[in-house]
Amino acid sequence: MTVDCSIIEHSVTETNFTLFHANWIPSSPRIVVCGSKLTGEGLLKVYSLTSKGLTDVSSYKRPKAVRCGSFEGSSLEDRSYVTGDFGGNLATWDLEEESPVQEVAGAHSQMINCVTGTQGGRVVTGGRDGEVRVWDRRDMRQCVMNMVDRDTSHDTWTVTARGDEVCAGYSNGDIRLFDLRAGAASWETSLPGGGVSDLTLLEDRRLAGAGAGGLAAVWDLQTRHKTLGYMRTDFKVEKSFIWRLSPSPDDPYIMMATMGSGAARVVHFRAPGHRVMIGRDGTNVGTPGEMRPVTSVQMSDRPVTSFHWSSDKPGLGVATGFDQKIRVLMVTNVIKRKPAPDDNEHLPV
Repeated sequence: MTVDCSIIEHSVTETNFTLFHANWIPSSPRIVVCGSKLTGEGLLKVYSLTSKGLTDVSSYKRPKAVRCGSFEGSSLEDRSYVTGDFGGNLATWDLEEESPVQEVAGAHSQMINCVTGTQGGRVVTGGRDGEVRVWDRRDMRQCVMNMVDRDTSHDTWTVTARGDEVCAGYSNGDIRLFDLRAGAASWETSLPGGGVSDLTLLEDRRLAGAGAGGLAAVWDLQTRHKTLGYMRTDFKVEKSFIWRLSPSPDDPYIMMATMGSGAARVVHFRAPGHRVMIGRDGTNVGTPGEMRPVTSVQMSDRPVTSFHWSSDKPGLGVATGFDQKIRVLMVTNVIKRKPAPDDNEHLPV
């Protein structure tokens, strides 16, 4: 199936601070951005989307620059926002209040690079200290699990969680999948070309990821071969750093890649007709898919550092960059994808 999309720039909002991350507030026309003032202080700002663009709603100052934030795993009733900062501190916010609901000083010994959540009240963080930590939203005074690996000399750049699995990507290109029930890594691999900047565990047992070498990839985690491992599908988006590879919540096979070159590029993963084949050794092996470029737009000459899709309106997204601008984007022809039935028919290689 050919995907035909265009990227439309709805509005551009200039700011006077460094932008690191943006999120749509669930079930709301509002966004929240994380960043840093020139003095090094942190800042959270909430904006509301109107037909003319973004309107400033509220702002919250922090002692340290705020690096990342996430609503993942929070309920629609609470809509609690979790942030990590340059000092390694973790905070939970009700954005109707002026101060955090919970704070954890020194959650990591160094800067928190990434944060996510999963159903069941877990929060997962990754830091410059190379650690991956799991927290209980109800009481975050102490982490409930620390996925300390053999080597913590490399930054944890990205974490993603689904169910009882957490996947982490590191600054040296390593990827590790952790089983929270066992409290240990269940699979390890690496992404060629440099550090792993973004990972997302998809509902259909696939993993989407990207890295410093401009490579986007999708692994099929359904079938693991004893020597080949999980099947990976690659696509070189461009030579520059991919800051984010964000699958759409409506069609996860449509992904927005935001680049160090200042471009935003939509890529499409085309799944194979059959997920399982019989390998030459007579055992099951996964089937590769295909990744294709769809459309792109050059937004700036500075890196576009974050992108987040709206979960309420298909195709709507928000991007931030080091040019200190917030861009509301619309990707056309994004519709809710009906999941294909699992087809495990075995085909010969």
